Amino acid sequence: MCFCHRDPEKSLRCLEKSLGCGDRTALRLCLRGMLLRASGRPERAAEAAEEASREAPQGNGGGFALLSSRCLSLSLMDLGEWGRAAEVLRDVLKSVAPGNPRSESDLGWCLHKMRRGDGDGKRVEEAMAMIERAAAALPGEAKHAYRLGRAMWHRGGRHRED
Repeated sequence: MCFCHRDPEKSLRCLEKSLGCGDRTALRLCLRGMLLRASGRPERAAEAAEEASREAPQGNGGGFALLSSRCLSLSLMDLGEWGRAAEVLRDVLKSVAPGNPRSESDLGWCLHKMRRGDGDGKRVEEAMAMIERAAAALPGEAKHAYRLGRAMWHRGGRHRED
C-alpha cells in the first residue's frame, strides 16, 4: 500500500483483486473508497464507502464503521449532497462515535452549506456550535478554524470585518 500516493490506479487494481478476501473486506472497501476519492472519483468512492458501511462491524469501537462512514460522508460532500452527508454524519455521531470532533466539524459544515432557506437561523447556530467544539478539540488542524471563520463571516457579527 505504500505506493498508493505515487500510483493510485495501480493501488486500485491491487485492491480490486483482493476485495473478495474474508474478514478484511470492510477495510479494503474503505481503502478503495479513499483512493477513489483521492483520485477525483467521488461517485465511485461513495459507492465503495456505502458497501464498506454495510460490511463494517457496527457500534461503539467499530473503527471500520467510523472509517467507512466518514469516507462516505466526505465523498457525498465532494458531490455536493449536503443533506445526505449530514444524515450519515448524524448517524455516526449517534451510534458509531459520539463526540468525534472531525465528524462534528463535518456535520457542522454540512449544516452551514444547507443554511439557505433557514428562516429562524437554528441550523446556522447548530452548525456554529459544532464547528466551534471541533476547532477547540483540534486546535492544530486548520480546516476547522477555516470552517469556523467562514461560518462566522456568513453569520455576520463581530468577526464580519476580518
